[in-house]
Amino acid sequence: VAGYDPIDAGAQYRRFRRQLDVFQCTWNVRATLSEAGQSNDQSRAWWTIETRAGNWQVEATHEILIWDDIVRADFVRSLPVRLLDAARVYGDFIATGTMFRYIVANPRYAGFFLFPVLSLALFAFGGWFVAYLLTKLLGLEGVVAAVTGVVAGIAAFLGLLRWPGRRWRVQQLLDDWIFAHDYLHGRRPDVDARLDRFAQALVTQSRDSTLDEIVIVGHSLGAMLAIDILVRALARDPDFGRRGAAVCLLTVGA
Repeated sequence: VAGYDPIDAGAQYRRFRRQLDVFQCTWNVRATLSEAGQSNDQSRAWWTIETRAGNWQVEATHEILIWDDIVRADFVRSLPVRLLDAARVYGDFIATGTMFRYIVANPRYAGFFLFPVLSLALFAFGGWFVAYLLTKLLGLEGVVAAVTGVVAGIAAFLGLLRWPGRRWRVQQLLDDWIFAHDYLHGRRPDVDARLDRFAQALVTQSRDSTLDEIVIVGHSLGAMLAIDILVRALARDPDFGRRGAAVCLLTVGA
């Protein structure tokens, strides 16, 4: 289960293929990769890997939850709407004490949480500074100075948001936190439907007697979704993980 990134199944497959070559060289093993397959509902993709060395052989199916289309749809929102939504979300995180619990639990994660807001504050200061310098250099005063300063400040703010803001993924991080907040409060039916389909496929696969083990991997924000998928799978089958293939959960950081 990937994190909040606009990476489609094709890109994930190509990245996997590149890293499989690195894996073979690093560990002196041989691996064969199949072509990628995809479900009719466009919610899952998979490929098979056969890995072997001198005295062992493993066959694994790597299956991914496809949800990059949902992430891309979030990116379409306009900047004013994004900033207003971010203000709403961050205000709630602060008012409920969540931000302070982040700081206590893990200061580095709190830094990740605050990074987009601090970036916006830095860009806003940069816009103000440009406006201040411009009006002073031109010797403007009164209404002319105010109008010129506002226009120059906004232009500088938008320019900084584009660069280095795009390189720093500031807007994507704002969308990430907006998504996380709305998802936790049950306001993302599109994601709920996708997770339900993935959980059902997981339950079906867990009943396959030919499987030895199922490892559910969640990366970044996907770690939270992976746990939710487990909950949904258990709701469908209370014996999930207790019979058939062993089920393990692995979470991976940023």
